[in-house]
This record gives sequence, structure tokens and C-alpha cells, in this order.
Amino acid sequence: MGAVNWRAVALGLVLAISLVAIFSQLVAAGAPGLGIVYQFIALFAGAFAAGRLAGRAGPVQGLAVAVLFIIGAAAFDTWADYETVRRFGPSALGSLNLGGIVVGDLVALTAGTAGGLVATGRDGPA
Repeated sequence: MGAVNWRAVALGLVLAISLVAIFSQLVAAGAPGLGIVYQFIALFAGAFAAGRLAGRAGPVQGLAVAVLFIIGAAAFDTWADYETVRRFGPSALGSLNLGGIVVGDLVALTAGTAGGLVATGRDGPA
């Protein structure tokens, strides 16, 4: 069996997604829009939970949470863009912000690694 505890990662991912949803509701209610900060906090908490639940290889669990989050966000964004093009045509899409995508992914990977590291320390894969 590998170093990744998929049950712990799945629960950490659910926590991270739940926190992102809660933060988006706070922003809708008037809280400041600190998207990248909220994303970091949510992924850090999800990675921390995954590392704690797994009890080993915290950074690996945290990275797995972050990678799955990135894949899920990319899939959701692709679906949203498809719906926009289907309803309003390709001219309705904005320009691609590659810098924002790279920064967002780096924040996610950093938060995942840091959360897992804090959860279990610098232990290697078990």
C-alpha cells in the first residue's frame, strides 16, 4: 500500500471545499474578498486534517489534497466556460489569466504541503 491514505485525503478535500464554500458565502454577505487568502486557509486546514487522519507522511497527504483541489477547480472552471460559450458565444469569455492560474496553483500546493507538514512533521512516506 502506498504512502497516500486516500480516505484521509478525501476527508481533507471535503473540508477544504466546504471551507471555500463558507468563505464565498461570507464574501457574498459583505466580508472582504480575499480569495487567495481564503483558498490558502481552506487548503491548509484540509491538508492538516488529512495529515492528522493519516497519521503519517503529512506532506504527501497535503499535496494530494492540493492536487485534487486544483484538478477539481480546473474541471469546474472548464464547465463554467463551456456553459458561458454555449449560452452567449465565445466573445463572452474573458482573456486567460495565466499568471493568476500559476499563482493560485502555487498557493494551493504551498498550503497543502504546509498543512501536512504541520500535522505530522517532516516524516517521509511510510
